Formats: sequence, C-alpha cells, structure tokens
Amino acid sequence: MMGDEKMRNLVILVADSLRFDYLPKSIKEKGTVIKTLTQATYTPPSFASLISGLSPENHNVRWFFDSFDTSKATVFDYFDNYCFFDHPTDPMSKIVLRKFANNLDLKTIHEPFVWVERLMDTHTPYGEIKHGNEIPSNVTHSIDRTQIGDPTKYSNLKKAYRKGVKSLEEHFWMHVRELKERGILDRTLVVLTSDHGELLGERVYLTKRRGHSWPICRQLVEVPTVFLNYKIQAQCMRTIDIVPTCLDVLGIQTSETFDGRSIIKNDVFEGKVLGRIHGIHGYYYISEWKYNELKKRFEPKGFDEKIRLIRCDIDRYLFALKNKIKK
Repeated sequence: MMGDEKMRNLVILVADSLRFDYLPKSIKEKGTVIKTLTQATYTPPSFASLISGLSPENHNVRWFFDSFDTSKATVFDYFDNYCFFDHPTDPMSKIVLRKFANNLDLKTIHEPFVWVERLMDTHTPYGEIKHGNEIPSNVTHSIDRTQIGDPTKYSNLKKAYRKGVKSLEEHFWMHVRELKERGILDRTLVVLTSDHGELLGERVYLTKRRGHSWPICRQLVEVPTVFLNYKIQAQCMRTIDIVPTCLDVLGIQTSETFDGRSIIKNDVFEGKVLGRIHGIHGYYYISEWKYNELKKRFEPKGFDEKIRLIRCDIDRYLFALKNKIKK
C-alpha cells in the first residue's frame, strides 16, 4: 500500500458527457490528467462500474430502472460518511444509486468522507444545468434546440458544448474553493472524471451523429480523469480503476476483488465497453478495446471485433446473442 497519510477524504466529480479533448485548460494545468477508457457509453452502467470497480458484465445496472445490487461493495462502504449528490427526483438518485443518495452538502459533511457528484454542465442542454441539477423551466427536452440552433450543424453543436465546458470549469473550482475555505483541501483527494463522452457531429459509420449511447467509438469512450493534490505517473486507465486507485492513495485496505486495479502500481491497457441502441426495446452490446501505444488512444481489439448483443424486452427478461462482425 502506497497511501498518503495526510489524505482522509475523497471527492469524485463526474462530469456527464465530458470528452477527453475538451478538458478545460485551467483544470488540466493544475492536476494530473490521465486518458481514461469509460466502461459504458451512457450513464447508469458507467456510474455503477465507476463506484464499484466492476466491469459492466459483473454488475446488474443496465438502465435507469435498475437499482444497484447492494451486495456488491462500492467506494461508499469505505468511509464513515458518504454522499452521492444529484437531483433528488433524478432516476440516478431515486433508483440506480438510491442507497447512497442523501444530498449532504460538501460544505458540512463530516470527515472522513467520500462525496460523489454528478455534474450535468456538459450534458444537453449544454451549460444550462448547474449545481443541484435542477432543469430550467424553459427546457422541455434533453436537447434544447433553441439553444444550439440547427442540431445537425457541427459548428453549432461545438459552440454550445463549449458553453457547457465553461460552466463545468466554474463548477469544479467552486467545489475546490469550498474545500479550501473549510481548511481540508490538503487532506482531500479531488478527482474529476466523466461517465462517457459525446458526439458533436462526427461521422461514424457513414452518418453524422450527436449525443451518446451508441455506436461505441473513440469520442464516446475516451474521457479525462484528473487527480488534484496527488501526482500519478500513468498514460491511461479505465473508470473501473478509479476507486482502487483512490483507496490506494488514501491507504485504505480492502479485501474486495475489483475488476479494476490501482494504476499506482501499473498502467492498464484494455477493457470492455457497454453500449446501448435506443428503440422500443433496448439493445445492449459489449465491445473489447485496447490502448494503442502508437496512436495514444483506445482502439477496438484486433481486426475482428467481438460484440455481444443483449435485448432488453418489455418484461425485462434478458436474452443474449453472440455475434461477430468484420469491419
């Protein structure tokens, strides 16, 4: 164990839909930035993997109606005080992570603590949803078309997204100031990461796309992880490595078996990503990805990509179908 004895607390800020290549400069300059392979291209399974260190095939969360299996250990189990912070009516706090959602304030939560927040600044409508995740009354859809103009125009999407990134930057430093004002910043490990990326008009499979969930591609699986107050030498990691790494930094012993591992000890070069195709029924698929040293990014493993398709029917029974496609 290579823990920092002065560290007592952990803050994990998860910016919904933040791409690696849009990380704000002020955050990049102050922290240790590591390119990260996210375990899903949409929120529920990605969060479940992040807090548990488990790959998607080893936990039960697939959609917003799935409550995390509390027989599985999470980062919240290792601290006397904990909070998952999101809007109280959002399915993530009402259903998926309801056991941990108490919305304690970062300004008052007692030490030692872990505080995990879902930041919606970089989710559509970009830059409109602030701390607390209250959706503005003038927003009637998850994509505010009046905000971005013609959503098919790449330049409009990028401009709107940058507005969200600016809002995220302010949100992040607000929390850092709160910790500093409490006098506990130097004994709190602050981590900024994302649950998945975002497509901003890039052409994937011959079609220009926006948003997330599918198809599994680099813009959706490459996200940043930033460590504030602790320097780590690593080129890449996975979101399932975040909790094991943080516990390692804080010197917290664990008997749990994670799919992820602490990157203090080694780099991580591969992982599995869960994607979802929307429709009347949900179609889920898992893709294997590996870090490409030459291109310094994550790529599908091999020329033939093995994909598992899972259909979620109305009665919520799951049927698995193995398939192999050639690119």
